[in-house]
Amino acid sequence: MRLRIEPVSPVYIGSGEKIGKFEMLIRGDKTYVLDFDKLMSKNNFVEYFVANIDIILEPSKKDIALEKIFKALKMNVEDYTKFVFQTIMDEESAKTLQISKFIHSANRRYIPGTSIKGALRTMLIKATSLREKMTRKFGDNNSVNDIRKNAIESELVGFPQQSIFKFLRVSDSTFIDSRYINVKKVEIIHLSNVRAQIPQFIEAWLPENNTDGQSNSVEVTVEFKNDLYRLALEKRNISRICAIPELAAILTQKDKFIAAMKKANNEVIRIEKEKISKLKDFSDQNRQQIKKVLQTFYDDIEAQNEQLQDSFFLRLGGHTGFYSKTIFEKPLSGELVRFLGRFGYRNLNMNEFPITTKIVWLSPSPNEVKPLGWVKVTVLD
Repeated sequence: MRLRIEPVSPVYIGSGEKIGKFEMLIRGDKTYVLDFDKLMSKNNFVEYFVANIDIILEPSKKDIALEKIFKALKMNVEDYTKFVFQTIMDEESAKTLQISKFIHSANRRYIPGTSIKGALRTMLIKATSLREKMTRKFGDNNSVNDIRKNAIESELVGFPQQSIFKFLRVSDSTFIDSRYINVKKVEIIHLSNVRAQIPQFIEAWLPENNTDGQSNSVEVTVEFKNDLYRLALEKRNISRICAIPELAAILTQKDKFIAAMKKANNEVIRIEKEKISKLKDFSDQNRQQIKKVLQTFYDDIEAQNEQLQDSFFLRLGGHTGFYSKTIFEKPLSGELVRFLGRFGYRNLNMNEFPITTKIVWLSPSPNEVKPLGWVKVTVLD
C-alpha cells in the first residue's frame, strides 16, 4: 500500500539533537538559526568566534557579540542562515535558549518508517483480539506482581524474531517541504491545577495550507510480506498465539485496514475528549479558551473519521501521550497504577491519570493551540 500523510496538528519526531543558544542570532522579532558549516568556511570567522566564545556563551551578551562578528567580516546574516522563525518568548519574557530538532538527513526532515510502523502497530493491536488478550493478562491480579517489563508483549505478540509484525515493512517517508517546518512552543498543561510548567521548544511539521499548489504531505510504502508470514507459520517460526487470521487479513486488504484504523482511532479520540473534559479552567479565560479549542479539534476529527472514505487519522511522534502508545484505557485499576509506578510513572493517582496534556502554540493567541502528533493518512493504492 502507498500512503499519503499530512499533518492536521503539529508533528514532532526528535533527532535527539538540540539547537543551542550560540547557534541562534536573535534580532527583535526574528530568530536566525545559523549555518555553522558555511560559517566555518568563511575566512577569519573561526578566529573571531573563538576570541569571543566566553561572551557568546553568555545569553545576555551573545547576540551583540555575534552581530559584531558579522559586521567586522562584512557578512550578511541571511547568507549564513538555515532558517528564520518568529522569536518566541516564554512567560517570563526570557529569550529561547534551546530547541529540540526534528529528525533529518542532510538537513531534510522526514518521518522514519519505524515511527509510522510503531503507530500502526499500536492501532492494530487496539483493533484486534490481541488487545483483549493483553487486557485480560493485565487484569489478572495474580500475575501482575510477577510481570517484568516486556513480558506480556513477548508472550502474546512474540519476541521480535517471532512476531507477526516483523513481516510488516514500512519505508521512510519522502522529505517534508521545509516551508512547513518551524519552531513552536510546547506547553504542558496540568489538568487539575494552574501549576506553572517549563515550556519546551521544538521544530515541528505544521498543518499549514499551501498557497502555490504544492502539497504539504509525504508518502510512504507499507507492505505485509504475507508469503513469508505463511511460510514462517508453517515452520512454527512465529508465535502461534499471535498468528491471528484477522490481523493478516487487515494487513493485506485495504478496506479492512482502513476500518481497523478507524476503529482504534475512535477509542483514542474518545479517551482524549474525556481527558480534556477534566481540564479545570479556574475562571481563567485562557484556559477556558484552550479547553474549548481542544474540544472542537477532537469533535472535528471524530466526525471526519466517520466520513472519510479512503483515509483515517493517526497519532504519531513525540509528546503524544500515554494512551496513544499503549493498549490501556480508563479507568486504570489500583493494581495497574502500582505496576506502572515500577517503570517510571511515579506518584500516580488512579483517579487523576493522566494529570497533564501538551499543546502547541501556533501563535500567542489561545485560539490557535493544537495537540501534538495528529496526521491524516490516505491510502492511495
